[in-house]
Amino acid sequence: MNTKEPTRLIVNADDFGRSESVTLGVIEASRRGIVSSTSIVANGLAFDLAAEYAGSTGQLGVGVHLCLDEYEPVSDPGDIPTLCRPNGGFAPRFQTFLKLLIPGRIDLSEVEREWDAQIAKCVGAGVALTHLDGHGHCHVHPALLGVVQRLAKKYRITRVRLPMEPLNQLTNLFKLPRHTKQALLYVSCLRAKSAWQSHLHYPDRFYGFSTGGRLTPAELASVLGRLKPGVNELMVHVALDDDDPFGVKYHWRSADFETVVACSKQMLQTEHDIAIVSYHEAW
Repeated sequence: MNTKEPTRLIVNADDFGRSESVTLGVIEASRRGIVSSTSIVANGLAFDLAAEYAGSTGQLGVGVHLCLDEYEPVSDPGDIPTLCRPNGGFAPRFQTFLKLLIPGRIDLSEVEREWDAQIAKCVGAGVALTHLDGHGHCHVHPALLGVVQRLAKKYRITRVRLPMEPLNQLTNLFKLPRHTKQALLYVSCLRAKSAWQSHLHYPDRFYGFSTGGRLTPAELASVLGRLKPGVNELMVHVALDDDDPFGVKYHWRSADFETVVACSKQMLQTEHDIAIVSYHEAW
């Protein structure tokens, strides 16, 4: 007798540890709502709070949110000069991504050194890691696929995000710049899928990029209606308020929070036959 494969959904909240508001929002969204997984930022201002919670509960799956911009590096800036500005901070995202396409402009061993330091910091704080993903999806940059694979092997991490959202999500031409980035990301993911498919597990389908984090109840219902049997991931950004210590206009975060706490894991299981899982539980 054939048994239908269940529909599993990872609801991953990015930027755990970015600030107190984000961190407490992720914790509350896990307790009250449908968030089952998160990605901790080793460089975050509230890293200690996030790591303490992650180490004290098995309720929330925790991966590493690898970073190459916005935050301060974990490594000594002198050890990663091609990644940093003269003030010691990371260079802007767009500049870094472009330089990575030109051989020799960025020393890839420096990326590996910094990401190794970020993962090691999380492990050292007692966080049991479930997966790897990246801030701005930097981990699927074509130049860095080998770095991700080597670090995953070193730390015995077998799961990774593949942010390959279907291109037919382009429904609003006013969001064309966002969809252009989505198309470029899709192409990068094709390369990543080819490189990782024999080495790492990743969800079959990914959602959350085209909405830019502005997850309304209607958007959530639309995603739930498109899920298929197998492993799906929905990326969200939650916080208790919209203030950001880095000055980034993440004004959608409290809206995401309200949406993901408006329903429960049990509700999705009972009413939609969708199992809410973490990366660790998905395979």
